[in-house]
Amino acid sequence: MTPLALGLAPLINVLVTTVWRPPKNAPHPLLYVGYVRASLGAGMVLYFKPA
Repeated sequence: MTPLALGLAPLINVLVTTVWRPPKNAPHPLLYVGYVRASLGAGMVLYFKPA
């Protein structure tokens, strides 16, 4: 569970910071690709966790 928390904490931090203080310029599209990949990775960790 610790790797999952450590992996999602920066993602949540960036999303909250972006909402509170929106950037003046639009972020690079690869930022959103990174969001999706991090979310999919977290989902895979939760889905395939050992019993």
